[in-house]
Amino acid sequence: MSSEDVLKLDKPTPETERISALMKELMGRCTALVIKVATCDCPNRDNCGVFIESRKIAKVIDKLQEVKPEGVKIAKAGGKV
Repeated sequence: MSSEDVLKLDKPTPETERISALMKELMGRCTALVIKVATCDCPNRDNCGVFIESRKIAKVIDKLQEVKPEGVKIAKAGGKV
């Protein structure tokens, strides 16, 4: 394999760039959720940061499922693929 071939393999596709951006967003949302869970004692889910951040995470996962390349599996709720 030549260095030219390696360069071609390293070039991201629009799909991989989108997945990368969504993964970064997901990690940011997960971090926010961890902080909210660690500090939350709110019984009101409509105004609870845990509930609000969890919905944002679910929306990002939904976006990832829409753009995932063929052959890539994303775990569903409960960890099953």
